[in-house]
Amino acid sequence: MAAIAVWAATRVTSIILLVVASFLLGSADVVIKNAAQSVLPQYVTPLLLPKANGNRQVVENLGESTLGPPLGSALFVVAAVLPFGLDAVSFAASAALLARLPRHKLEHTTRQSMGREIAACAGWVNTSCSDCWPSYWA
Repeated sequence: MAAIAVWAATRVTSIILLVVASFLLGSADVVIKNAAQSVLPQYVTPLLLPKANGNRQVVENLGESTLGPPLGSALFVVAAVLPFGLDAVSFAASAALLARLPRHKLEHTTRQSMGREIAACAGWVNTSCSDCWPSYWA
């Protein structure tokens, strides 16, 4: 994002650069969202996990769908470099905050075969969610 901000400030941008940057950011977004979802249980107790997941989802939706697009458009009207520059600053701030999180050593766990894990999951769904299934699936 910092590179795009510099390109926008110097008016060196082109559609190709924006397409490549968009592709790279979109690809990174997949990794970031999966990482955020999978690391949350390491920092939140199981009792507070639903609330933490909800808060994370609300913030993500507000930034991507509700507040982000109009704010980005307004900033772009003021100066083309502003939305890219502020996004780069937000990435740097996020990296600084993430660097301050305590490191957790992952415990080595033995995994079962995928077939056994699927069978265990199906068994759990069958016993825990019996009211969830339509009667014709039983």
